[in-house]
Order: sequence, then structure tokens, then C-alpha cells
Amino acid sequence: MAGALWEFTRGGSVAASVVKSSVVRVARAWAVWVPVAGVTTFTGLYFCAASLYPGGSRATPKSIGYSHLSNYWCDLLRQVTQSGAVNPGRPYAVLATFVLPLSLIPLWILMPTLFRERTRYRQWVRGLGSTAMLAATAVFSRWHDLAVNLTASLGLAAVVLTLLALDRREHRWIVGVAVVASLLGITNYAMWQSQLLLWAMPAVQKAAFLSFFAWFFLCCGAIRREFLVDPVRG
Repeated sequence: MAGALWEFTRGGSVAASVVKSSVVRVARAWAVWVPVAGVTTFTGLYFCAASLYPGGSRATPKSIGYSHLSNYWCDLLRQVTQSGAVNPGRPYAVLATFVLPLSLIPLWILMPTLFRERTRYRQWVRGLGSTAMLAATAVFSRWHDLAVNLTASLGLAAVVLTLLALDRREHRWIVGVAVVASLLGITNYAMWQSQLLLWAMPAVQKAAFLSFFAWFFLCCGAIRREFLVDPVRG
């Protein structure tokens, strides 16, 4: 009787372990694709908002339409443009402001999957990266400056810790693209804070966006490959 009970309990434990492993595998497989879907959706919303933008930039208030090299991203978040016209594309830009950072939270949670086994940075990267993304959702509000400062500082800290924890020989492309994206992001932030070379800031901003998008895709691809090898890693 006792032996039968032991076998039943053991069988139940094995079944529970298999179910848990399957759930973790499916959940993480979906989580890896959330950032990719978020970046794709953001891009669509960005172009939609840009197509509806009446015109006007800091440099040329009377210009018509949205210029990717002359207008800032935040121009799309204005209720009234630099030209004085109401901006019908703002709702799409505001929605994009929520979609992108929130979709990147799973990436920061899964990022330690790529780290060397012995590192103390796992929880720091998860916490800093996720908090930075939450702060980014407030960029469209009256707390714009605070949101930008928090996102920039916490996000940069998360990226730096990620680079310290990665195996730089195994993930050379991830490290290289992260360095380029971070330098562009820092340059953009320095321009905004110093109010210098503002005529070039929109182009630098877009280049930083594209570089970080490339980095996100590289990280998602690497995480997915790790899960194929070890579904419960991280």
C-alpha cells in the first residue's frame, strides 16, 4: 500500500514538473515575441501619426507635414503644433508611447537569460530596465522632462550592467550594437539638455531609435536561441 502511494505521489510530481516546464516554455516563447510585436506596432503608429501631422517644427514653424529629419518624436505628441494647428495624429502617438515601452518590459525581465551564470546583476537589470520603461510612458504628459531624465538614466544603467554581465565573446554583435545605440542616445540627451545643435537632434534621435530597435531584435533572437537549448534557463 505504501509503495503504491509512493509511486502515485512520484508520478504526480513528475506530471506536475512536466506541466510546469511546458507552461514556462510556452510563456517564455510568447514573451520573446512581445518586444518584436511592440516595436512593429510602434513603427506603424509612428508613421500613422506622422502622416496626420499638419506641420511645423522648431526650426521651421511654417513647414508643411512631418519631416523625419527636422521634427522631433515629441512633436507628434503636441496637441497644437509649432505652426498653431491642432494635431489630429496625437492619439496615435500617445498610444505608441504606451505600446513601445510596455512591450519591452518582458525583454528586460528575460535579459539575464543571456548573462554569464555567476553574476549579481540579474535583478538590477530587471528592475532598472522595467522601471525605465514605465517612466517612458509619461513622456506625453506634463511630466515630460522628468520622464525623459528617468528613462535616460535608468535605461543607460540597465544597458551598462547588461554589457558587464554578457559574455562579450559569445554576443559580440549585441555588445557592438548596444555601444553604438548608447552613444547615439547619450548624444541625443546631451543635445536636449544643452540646447546645442538642435537642428541635428531629430536625425540623431531617429538614428538612436533605429539602433536600439536593432539591439532589441538581436537580444530577442539570442534569448530565443537560449530557450531552444534550455527552456527553463534564466
